[in-house]
Amino acid sequence: WRADDSVLQFLAFPDVRIAEDRRPAIYEAIGLVNEQLWIGHFELWSSSGILLFRNAAMIDDDDEEATLSLAGAELLVESAIDECERFYPVFQFVL
Repeated sequence: WRADDSVLQFLAFPDVRIAEDRRPAIYEAIGLVNEQLWIGHFELWSSSGILLFRNAAMIDDDDEEATLSLAGAELLVESAIDECERFYPVFQFVL
């Protein structure tokens, strides 16, 4: 949660760790995959080699009490799972 911007960030880790020698190929794959996404994106944490999917939800906090509906939370989680499952084979193929 980032209160300054009223943004809830969601991270999903598809259990893929990238060895140093495979990072150029994975960076290229991430770029091509991200072109196909409307919301969220994949990225690689360079310090650890961990692949992740990142998405965020803007939360309306006009009344000083920010909330996210159950449907909104489900959509955030389900879309992350769907994208991780959809592109997991691509990342495995590149590795």
